[in-house]
Amino acid sequence: MFKELGPSMIILPIIAVLGNVAISKAFSSAGISPTRELVALSLCNVVGSFFSSMPVTGSFSRSAVNHASGVRTPIGGFYTSALVLLALGLLAPYFQYIPKAALSAVIISAVIFMIEFEVIKPLWRCSRRELLPGAITFVISLAIGVELGLLLGVGVDVAYLVYRAARPALTVSKLRTTNGTDYILMRPIHSSLYFPAIEWVRTGISKAVAMHGTAPVVLDCSNMHELDFTAARGMGALNKELASSFVPFFLLKASKEICVILKESTNSDFHTIETPDDLEYILDNTASIDDHRLQVTIPLINAQNKVNGGDAMTLDGSGGGGGGHL
Repeated sequence: MFKELGPSMIILPIIAVLGNVAISKAFSSAGISPTRELVALSLCNVVGSFFSSMPVTGSFSRSAVNHASGVRTPIGGFYTSALVLLALGLLAPYFQYIPKAALSAVIISAVIFMIEFEVIKPLWRCSRRELLPGAITFVISLAIGVELGLLLGVGVDVAYLVYRAARPALTVSKLRTTNGTDYILMRPIHSSLYFPAIEWVRTGISKAVAMHGTAPVVLDCSNMHELDFTAARGMGALNKELASSFVPFFLLKASKEICVILKESTNSDFHTIETPDDLEYILDNTASIDDHRLQVTIPLINAQNKVNGGDAMTLDGSGGGGGGHL
């Protein structure tokens, strides 16, 4: 079987499950459980294998014909089975006279209503991105085969999801507290931050610092609920880079799970802030401490020079005969 089917042995069960779920969604008025559909289909094939049954799955064409004929219960399967057995026993020699075009017309007439042309226009207006996987699946399925069409369509959609995870939306704002302290607020839109996205976030923060100066950086974690190990290590490296540049870095509204992951993976402490009021208080105190350091440094240097008996140096390098630079 593997020699004859090759990779199709892996693709065919996936197509069978997808087709079964799609049929259930198309002909069911209530919500369905894909897990239950998978279990039911699996049990049918496992039990049927003990009675030399062929592998079975749902059929779009037969389901569409039954729906168009008014069938509402599984009892319709008994009538279909009886007609098939009768046709095989009595009418098989005459099947060769039925044109294939007539059989195709029956199937096409039954399934034509399942093609939803009306969704193309709303998709074009609302989400053009979703048209690409559907168009690729449709064209490749007609030109080459259903297996390759489904694989390419799913692959394009998965590639977009990976791109979204690697390039999360990140808003950057330069704000100011009521006391006039400037700070940079970074707000990720997505609820998770995984390893493909950490370099993107670090680059965004570095660009914001280069653009807005060495103002404190606040990362809003209110929408962030998941963080993996590699992303946490990247956050630790970012914290060290900002600390070496004397840029304060704070986490706003970080959950306990996020804090535990950061602590265990980096062995370093992050400055966390619970509420916006605490943010303003801490930022204002941080700015006042920095201003205080700038004010007291020069008198200490001048006093030290006086104690040593030398000429006092100023910030611009002017002073007594020493003429040094600071």
